[in-house]
Amino acid sequence: MLFTAVSMGCLAFAILADREDRPFAVMVTLLFLGVTFLVVMELVMLRRVVWDGFRLRSGTEMHFVGTGFSGVSPALAGLCFTSAAAIIIWTWVTPGEIPITGPVGRTGGLLLLTFMGLGTLSVVVLKRFYPSGIKMDAEAVRVRQGISERCFRWSELESVTLHIRRRHAFLDIAGEEGNHLSLPAIYYESNPYYVAELILFYLRHPGRREMLCDPDAAIREVMEIEGPDAP
Repeated sequence: MLFTAVSMGCLAFAILADREDRPFAVMVTLLFLGVTFLVVMELVMLRRVVWDGFRLRSGTEMHFVGTGFSGVSPALAGLCFTSAAAIIIWTWVTPGEIPITGPVGRTGGLLLLTFMGLGTLSVVVLKRFYPSGIKMDAEAVRVRQGISERCFRWSELESVTLHIRRRHAFLDIAGEEGNHLSLPAIYYESNPYYVAELILFYLRHPGRREMLCDPDAAIREVMEIEGPDAP
């Protein structure tokens, strides 16, 4: 309710402000809504973490997958395209407004929103085929964050630890030559303690890594937990 009240207040301020003050009012409103959106989405994605098990990608080797961002990107893309269309409609229906082909500020805003929409759509496509997460096979542990991927070969993997930062558990994976990565649970949406235990088990038992091609059997080898499959 507090978020709704403040949002309505910001929108009223932007609409009722004098013509000279309206750009500043709109900027403040968008800034508040943007920061609040990021905070809310972080809380939503934390709630998607399967704290009592795993979120596995179906039809693959052992792959703890993060799907939380896939719902954010389409919403953000739609918001950008809708805002760009609203700018065009506003210039058509408001008497005395400068047309869309006028000063660079109005045209630039339209282009910025359009490119942001196209960018978020590309993220949707990327996440569909290359989701974030942790993938384990007989050769290595691979970690994907966005478009980047880090590979930790078993022969180079030195340690897997957990640490708490701002009440969130981070999975620390360290390899040779300073190859180090700290990963929050929202990227693989599984219990970080269980994931760390699995990685350590197969790090210490190289003869059993062939089981990683069958995620259910590989998990049962270590613990009696079955995680839900991600779509």
